[in-house]
Amino acid sequence: MTIYGQAAFDDFKDKVGFNNIFALQLGFKAFDLFKLKNLNFQIELNDAGANIYRNKENELQDYYHYNQSLAHPSGFSFGEFLTIVNYRFKDFNLAYKFNSITYSGRDYLTKSFDATKPSVGVVLHDFNLSYLINPKTNMNITLGFFSRIEKRQSETFRTDFVYIAWRTSLANQYFDF
Repeated sequence: MTIYGQAAFDDFKDKVGFNNIFALQLGFKAFDLFKLKNLNFQIELNDAGANIYRNKENELQDYYHYNQSLAHPSGFSFGEFLTIVNYRFKDFNLAYKFNSITYSGRDYLTKSFDATKPSVGVVLHDFNLSYLINPKTNMNITLGFFSRIEKRQSETFRTDFVYIAWRTSLANQYFDF
């Protein structure tokens, strides 16, 4: 069992205007949950304020590269909830991933933030069953279902698909530093 987290705060003296300079991550991982071997669980909460990567005195000190934030893929001004459940039995693996994220007031082409822009919510579900073919290369064949639901103001966009994958993931266990 692991509990983890990190926080970032800045500009405590500012009470109005350029505040919301915070970011927070809290998470919990459990292995062999309920004493059931190979049942793993993870839950995580991420939250970042509107100005977490900005410097109000000098724009050249912002944490950006080509107007993209250097941390979370969603940038700034977001809240995210993530859950992963994974169970392995012999050569079979059953996995479910849930991700819900809400972000607002952002223009991806600039570093600007406008709180009047409507918020966007995205919910992802990924459920799959895989069979391990070669343990040395983690080669497996997978059958899964993926769903993405995006809500913007009064519109809802939904994408669902079933997928089959033959994949491998080679891990580099060499550390030379």
